[in-house]
Amino acid sequence: MRVFCGTLLADLSVPDLLAKLADTDGPGAALDAETLTRRLEELVRWCNLLRSTHTVRATSIAEYQRSRSRYQLSKLGERVQRDADEVLAGADAAREVSSELLALVDRGLREIAAMAAAPGGADPQQALERISTLFVQFAEFAESVRDFYAYLGQVLARYDLDSAEYQGFKELLLDYVEAITEDVSFRAPHIAAHLDSVWPHLPALLARIDVHAAGIGALADGLPETRVQRSRGRDRADWEGLREWFTVTGGHSSQVDQLRDATLRALQSLLANAKRMLRSASGEMSRRKDLLRLAAWFDAAEPEELGPALWS
Repeated sequence: MRVFCGTLLADLSVPDLLAKLADTDGPGAALDAETLTRRLEELVRWCNLLRSTHTVRATSIAEYQRSRSRYQLSKLGERVQRDADEVLAGADAAREVSSELLALVDRGLREIAAMAAAPGGADPQQALERISTLFVQFAEFAESVRDFYAYLGQVLARYDLDSAEYQGFKELLLDYVEAITEDVSFRAPHIAAHLDSVWPHLPALLARIDVHAAGIGALADGLPETRVQRSRGRDRADWEGLREWFTVTGGHSSQVDQLRDATLRALQSLLANAKRMLRSASGEMSRRKDLLRLAAWFDAAEPEELGPALWS
């Protein structure tokens, strides 16, 4: 799948794939044609790959038999593979919050609000450029916040932190997390005010941009069975999601409020770990590490070794 994802509009046969896999020095380099064909057919059945309509040109029957089955990526298969690789690359990493992007979001909204309120309305091309940049920056910031707090929750759920680990995470919370929360709390009222200024002009602004640059959205008229996913910021729903992040709407708390609550819960978890270590000093110790070591022994042991000694 990585071979397919590494090339745009890849259209590959079994011999093509064997040659590319041989150059990767990975586990796929040892595959034979029969095994590879079987796995490709499974990927077709799972809808990760599609059968290609590419015309086969062969100079012999043997070459035709080798090349007649060609495969290409499906849209869903490409997305799943890309997301899976991203998860595997940063599964246990603490992702840094891109807080510097929040200042750019603030500035971009201020500029869009000024353009929308100007006499004659905003220049559609300039507005489109500002909006596209704004939503890319906001999406990166929001995603980094979610990833970091998910990692933080995973760490704070542990009950086997030793004193050195506890000290490191305490500094992380008291310094880094507090800095993030303060920065968001400072920027949020400004961003909310800019959004309030843009909101009355938003329908006309988006309509003006659509007239200027319809983009792939024009396909929706000619091909009603085709669902078009527009770039961020072109639909009102994107703006409503942005607004919900910074302001209270529909009786639901904003993401800024949830961020403050998450920080408070993190500090409470830190306090709980401190209490646990104090209890450990008096003899009430967690046995998590001991149990994990025992589980590793069972996992590595052969069946005949699972006798009374290991059970004891």
